[in-house]
Amino acid sequence: MDPITPATLIGTLIAVLGFLYLVFIGQKSLPEVLQERREKRKAATPLPPDSPAPQPDTVATPQQTPSPGPKSERKNSLIGQMLGQYHIVQQIGVGGMATVYKAYQASMDRYVAVKVLPHNLAQITQFIERFEREAKAIAKLEHPHILPAYDFGEEEGITFIAVRYMDGGTLKDRMAGGMLPLDEVSRIFNQIGGALDYAHRMGVIHRDLKPSNVLLNSQGDVFLADFGLARILSLSQQTTGSSVIGTPAYMSPEQGQGLKADHRSDIYSLGVMLYEMVTGHVPYEAETPMGVVLKHIRDPLPSPRTFFPDLSESVEGVILKAMAKEPDDRYQSAAEMVEALTAAMDPLATPQLGSGEAPDSVPPRSPESAPNIVIRTPSSELPSFIAGPPIIHPARFFGRERELKRLSNLLKQLPLQNAALIGPRRSGKTSLLHYLKNIGAVGPDGLRPGQRASWIPEPGRYRWLFVDFQNAQLGTRDGLLRHLLAGLGLTPPQPCDLDHFIDVVSRNLRTPAVILLDEVGVALQRYRAELDNAFWESLRSLATNQVDGNLAFVLASHEPPSQLAQYSDLGSPFFNIFGYTATLGPLTEAEARELIASSPIAFPDEDAAWILEKSGRWPMLLQILCRERLVALEDGEVGGEWREDALRQMSPFQHLLQ
Repeated sequence: MDPITPATLIGTLIAVLGFLYLVFIGQKSLPEVLQERREKRKAATPLPPDSPAPQPDTVATPQQTPSPGPKSERKNSLIGQMLGQYHIVQQIGVGGMATVYKAYQASMDRYVAVKVLPHNLAQITQFIERFEREAKAIAKLEHPHILPAYDFGEEEGITFIAVRYMDGGTLKDRMAGGMLPLDEVSRIFNQIGGALDYAHRMGVIHRDLKPSNVLLNSQGDVFLADFGLARILSLSQQTTGSSVIGTPAYMSPEQGQGLKADHRSDIYSLGVMLYEMVTGHVPYEAETPMGVVLKHIRDPLPSPRTFFPDLSESVEGVILKAMAKEPDDRYQSAAEMVEALTAAMDPLATPQLGSGEAPDSVPPRSPESAPNIVIRTPSSELPSFIAGPPIIHPARFFGRERELKRLSNLLKQLPLQNAALIGPRRSGKTSLLHYLKNIGAVGPDGLRPGQRASWIPEPGRYRWLFVDFQNAQLGTRDGLLRHLLAGLGLTPPQPCDLDHFIDVVSRNLRTPAVILLDEVGVALQRYRAELDNAFWESLRSLATNQVDGNLAFVLASHEPPSQLAQYSDLGSPFFNIFGYTATLGPLTEAEARELIASSPIAFPDEDAAWILEKSGRWPMLLQILCRERLVALEDGEVGGEWREDALRQMSPFQHLLQ
């Protein structure tokens, strides 16, 4: 028999710990599960009559039981105490990884969340040194959708991290009712994907992506959390002999096998989250956590369309690729996955041109040769009501006649003039941009009876370029410039930098072009390094001085151009060229009634009146209520039960009525 070496013992210990991890965990990390099991055992054990009640703030850990003493007593009574510069107000969460408190920071006059790590870790000198080094690196992550880490420290044996306080719950809470609307999925996914791509480019891997690590604010924006804890936990496990990190329901096959994880492991987990958002189900379920892990490793992926038959094949294809068993078969970056999903959800998106050498001078293309998209889908083949994704097909767009008249006056003759569309989230800004882009491309049978075919004379002369800044691929200067050149029908120069872009467009743009900028506020916040002042000022100069009035911009934002420039301190000269601002509100009563009357089954008058009242005539709410009424009529339902379902479907968008 071969002698037992230290290496053999260490390898065996790691394997046993990894196996125990997979056996006992569910959708929680190992310390959380062990903490939960301890609490259950404590609850099941009767206390002696004279014993004090257990303190809810006590945090035990799998490695060491707290010993009584001043430090332990202080930890159990943090509420009302100072921890560094933070006055602890209340406990808001507890788990094996950390106890979370709401705290007040007087120096900044703000509330923060303070995460107190298991106190036994503070006794490990090696861990403290690594914790400080890694916490400093993680604190440098600055992205609009990464929860910022404000501070970290260790005081009297208490190790803590201070982060932004969020009061909107988690993505897990948001999905408690099942699948999400596809347009909400797109918005959330773009924000998460952009944050993850940034972190990966900074060399940071999350390792434990899951809906409970995505926090929401009151406006519904999402923030990726716990980069710090995931990385720091990995350091603590290096000191205790465990090598498996993750949550079984979202764990990549390589993580489940205890292999080294890289950024593509995060992409797999992101694919699981996308699967769950669009279907309301995680892809694999089993009686034990080990069974879930083994399914991730061995079993083919159940088709998302099993749960959601109306899901498009293109969106399903994005999920299948992201969740490929082999990392080399997945998307190789989060930005690539975001771009693929954006294209899958918007079949009219302009394709990217391939790379290649370009001549120094690119001849202009005539309008007759322009590859404008023609929408051939008859209006009769479209869903009657569309609630969720932006309305792309003009036949399902209703109202906004006043705004369209003003916009047509700005764009029907040279020089083209710039406009801004302002309104709250879900007010229809993106749908209006799509309508402008697509109304001139609709075939003869693609409109509703009596619907106006175009608002602009000779619409075929125009090029309409849609730019969605939630697409991370368009957040780089190179990616955006190539996208614009593709939409203009011009070959990208080499190199495709700002100077060469301006030169090619100024020499070759001889027909009207309108660039539609959606979510421009995201560009100012998220892509400041790439889309800086020089970029915006160059666009302004191009439109106003170099193309004979053939170029205009229509932007969509929650705030007017003057505030965008003020808040961002970027692009101020660019935002001065927007001479017309349309603030989108509810539809007129006539426009709302036209939408209601488009139902293939006429609604009773009392239902139409109820829909008008409850929707406030907002397009999104009208679409939801009309859809629910039509479904009830098609199913032969009688009575008013459908109204309760309709109001529940409308509840996430109540901010429009406030």
